[in-house]
Amino acid sequence: MVLRCKGCNNVVAKDALKCPECGTALPKRSKGGKVLFWIVVVVFGLPAIGALLPEPPTSQVQSNDIPVTPPAKTTPAKKAADSQPKRMSPEQVLHRVLITKFSWRKDGFDTVMLATLTIHNTSSRPVKDIQITCTHSGNSGTAIDTSEKVLFEVVAPQARRTFTDFSMGFMHPQAAKSRCEITGLVAL
Repeated sequence: MVLRCKGCNNVVAKDALKCPECGTALPKRSKGGKVLFWIVVVVFGLPAIGALLPEPPTSQVQSNDIPVTPPAKTTPAKKAADSQPKRMSPEQVLHRVLITKFSWRKDGFDTVMLATLTIHNTSSRPVKDIQITCTHSGNSGTAIDTSEKVLFEVVAPQARRTFTDFSMGFMHPQAAKSRCEITGLVAL
């Protein structure tokens, strides 16, 4: 950037406080560029960093809004062990993949179950071919039917995916409540 003296129109260095030719004091330059930079960092950078942080786990919910026991809280020793770069076993991965939201409806003359569920993979490994088992109960609470299907999709590590109107197949027409859980998967 070229600066010119207002007194003699001589070219001066951008760091100069006065003109070397005539001695005229040069105006101080504002630090608006630096201020603008930090405003942009605060306004856009911090929310972007917050979006990258993992969401806290939510409780698992079954239909009719009956809360299910959330997974056990991790202790500081367990967190330290989890931070080690060892590979999780498939059984460990299975226990860290959860159904966090679940609702269902009947279709096909009240004999087909369509489930909408959110799967949260809290493990460090991607998973696929997720086996879902649903136990259906009548109004009395008696278990009357079970559906088991495999969801042939991939859920990345530390990610959530929602699947809408996933067909769980035929169900007993008197089923009034359903509880679903993940009973198998393939850890990649």
